Amino acid sequence: MAEDFGTGFAEVLSVMNASTQEQSTRILGRYERTGEIKRYMDLPPDPALVDVRPTVAVTTDGIGWPGAAAG
Repeated sequence: MAEDFGTGFAEVLSVMNASTQEQSTRILGRYERTGEIKRYMDLPPDPALVDVRPTVAVTTDGIGWPGAAAG
């Protein structure tokens, strides 16, 4: 588990949270298709089959990231 995401992570998280699935796919398509990026890129395009439940993101001190869903 990461201990630090750097100073620009809040901006990246904000962009990804505000993006549609198509926009996220285009952004992530720039990176090597391994791990979680590969899993996301391989999801079927049918929105009914995509898990849209909110994901909780927390810092190592337990405080939620800006824009992340509360859990």
